[in-house]
Amino acid sequence: MQKNPFESYSRKRYLRQLLKKGKFILPLIFLCLYIVNNLLFSFVKIKDTNMLPTLKPGDVYFIKKYPLTFYKIKSFFSKNPGSSAFNHFDVLAIETERSSFLENLVDPIISILTLGFVQISPSRLVLGRVIAFPGDSVEIKSKQIFLNGKKLIPSWNLLFEDPNILSNLISTRDYYPSIYIAEKEIFIMNDRWDAFSDSRYLSTRKMEDVVGIISEK
Repeated sequence: MQKNPFESYSRKRYLRQLLKKGKFILPLIFLCLYIVNNLLFSFVKIKDTNMLPTLKPGDVYFIKKYPLTFYKIKSFFSKNPGSSAFNHFDVLAIETERSSFLENLVDPIISILTLGFVQISPSRLVLGRVIAFPGDSVEIKSKQIFLNGKKLIPSWNLLFEDPNILSNLISTRDYYPSIYIAEKEIFIMNDRWDAFSDSRYLSTRKMEDVVGIISEK
């Protein structure tokens, strides 16, 4: 049976039109994913035990980025936007090293399509609960946290594995000298008390390095 030349021409024309539209649609999809991942929300898969019992290894959580985005917009238009986009005792995602331009372009697609199971540079994020803000004082005595001179009674669960109380001559884990938090910095702690990756060991973190708030639910 002889092929209809008009039908073949129509198919080729349709394919050309589809490819032509794709030149605009694909960049638009890519741009939308980039905006969502960098300005609204993304996902993170927990790979360590630092935030036990709150965040469990292997679980995937939302990183809410829109509060920071809205705060920046508000700061641009208002002289009094508020002190911060997050609050005392929020669990934060903090960037330890700036991602490259290529990672910022590719990571949105991979992170969203895999729900956080595959990430370009997950090791650059540390998670921690913010205890103190600029102007606050924080101190630890015998495994007790004191915020602005008052004993803090945590509303979240802490995991204590070692019942021993270490002297401040040995470690800053259980005894941390009173300090005032400098401007634009925060003091973070792990929910797992014996972990070694929070401000008791690595000093305070810069507020500008916070990329989002972890949704604990």
